[in-house]
Amino acid sequence: SGVKIKSLVALSYNKCLVSTKIGVEGIDLVNGNEAVICSDFEQMLRELCLLLDSNGLIECIADNGNRKYKNNYTEEAFMSEAYCVWSKL
Repeated sequence: SGVKIKSLVALSYNKCLVSTKIGVEGIDLVNGNEAVICSDFEQMLRELCLLLDSNGLIECIADNGNRKYKNNYTEEAFMSEAYCVWSKL
């Protein structure tokens, strides 16, 4: 269990994340929008070919994934959420 740090690092560097379900465990990502999440090697191969053949999809997924990272997994996002919780006490 827990969050997969390597996947968060890829998102933080604005990279198009292509991973298995295990590789993104603990990270709330929308498949096909913020990352490409595959169930097996054959699907991953198909998805990689589609990404390479598409115009702009890699950049779009990378940007969406990076936005998810910035909004949910940075120190600033954590502190903002902690402040909201603390202010309700």
